[in-house]
Amino acid sequence: MSLLADARTLAHSIVGNIDDFATEITCTDEFEATATVNGLVNETALAIDPDTGVQVAGKQASVVVSRAAISEAGLAYPKAIPETTATPWLVAWAGADAVSRSYKVIEVLPDDNPGIDLVTLKLDAYES
Repeated sequence: MSLLADARTLAHSIVGNIDDFATEITCTDEFEATATVNGLVNETALAIDPDTGVQVAGKQASVVVSRAAISEAGLAYPKAIPETTATPWLVAWAGADAVSRSYKVIEVLPDDNPGIDLVTLKLDAYES
């Protein structure tokens, strides 16, 4: 097995490991197809203003999922849909407090190495 194959196997075992790392993420594509995939979530409520060095409130969120898992779930490849009139690509999950969070995808960042096969989705708040 090559080093790249080993790296891909390891990355997918972490992203898909619901017992230790991953979270079940409900994804809805722009065609309104819905499926659950496992992935890593990141949600930060405080940030540092780079100009002042002061903490500021402001939520930032992202998820990392396997492109293969998205495809196998029957979903279209994620898209960032900036218009408010178009149907956005959505993700939702339950946080550690069991409260559901819903976001729309505002940026799609595939891994530069397609052999790893992961994609990071930057998110923004969404209310239906």
